[in-house]
Amino acid sequence: MEVAPNPVSDKLNIKAILSQQQAQMMVQINDLNGKLMSLQSMKNLQSGEHLFTINTKNWQSGLYVLTLYNEHFSKSTQILIQH
Repeated sequence: MEVAPNPVSDKLNIKAILSQQQAQMMVQINDLNGKLMSLQSMKNLQSGEHLFTINTKNWQSGLYVLTLYNEHFSKSTQILIQH
């Protein structure tokens, strides 16, 4: 998983490379208090590279946790939003 830009101001780009077809993939972003900011579900993804964009323009500046997951794995990273 690659996240750019980080820090982000308006739009966060997420690149995920899947080694095999996935029935479902979730992208979740929470603030540091655990509040859910975004949850996106992608279904029937083929293997290969996938790009996702999340609009963060109206979010408060600060640290957030982005988690990419499905039934087989989970990967998290911190993102910084600066306006």
